[in-house]
Amino acid sequence: MVKAVLLVGGFSGQMRPLTLTQPLPLLDFCNAELIMHQLKALKDAGASEVVICYNERQVPPLWNASILRFEAELELKLTTLQEKVSHGTAGAIKHAEALITDGGSNEAPFLVVNGDVLCTYPLRDLVHHHQQKQCEGTVLITRSETPSEYGVVVTDERTGRIRHFVQEPETFVSELINAGVYIFSPSIFDRLSLRPTSMEKEVLPALAAEEQLYSMPLDGYWMNIKTPKNFLHGTSHYLSHLRLHQPQTLAQESIA
Repeated sequence: MVKAVLLVGGFSGQMRPLTLTQPLPLLDFCNAELIMHQLKALKDAGASEVVICYNERQVPPLWNASILRFEAELELKLTTLQEKVSHGTAGAIKHAEALITDGGSNEAPFLVVNGDVLCTYPLRDLVHHHQQKQCEGTVLITRSETPSEYGVVVTDERTGRIRHFVQEPETFVSELINAGVYIFSPSIFDRLSLRPTSMEKEVLPALAAEEQLYSMPLDGYWMNIKTPKNFLHGTSHYLSHLRLHQPQTLAQESIA
């Protein structure tokens, strides 16, 4: 059993006007809330607890009520961790240290999933891959036609070790990108501070430089949902994935 951190961040982001009436994680995506897709994947991977990190000061009643409902439906322990001030992706993980490590007594690796990412989530394989490499961090990677918009990686094709990690490079480096899904050993907390810090710009490049960061390629769909346009494209990718791999989950066309 592993624990997991779900990095939600803010409730609106760049998704307005879709988020005018409800938080981003609760937007309906193919008959389920966005966050439910991620929580189900973590549950299927054997997660014992998910710590949901967010940095909104004003939390609508709908949010807390939804978390209780998800916890009951999935039979999965969900702990929400609110930041009054955003600490960035690295600071948010540091904020969750006591919960993830049970106050320092739990030395098991833990999963991290960004809340604006949806993919096929091969999380059990990622855990196994990380254990084999015995490294500090393992990143799920995928290919992108617009790599400069993300964290770009250069890997050792033989071992999967990430040789270089560059966030939003100005020139072409590679078409392989960080998919926003990780597993870390608890020693990562020694590198983190409870202050505004970016995993992508500060921590991951340092891990790569010290040969402590490995990769696992994603075989399946991946989408980053940050804007309404991405949301629509993501819906199309997800439905195409279901049509190919789980056609029984789609409504059948009625014949008059």
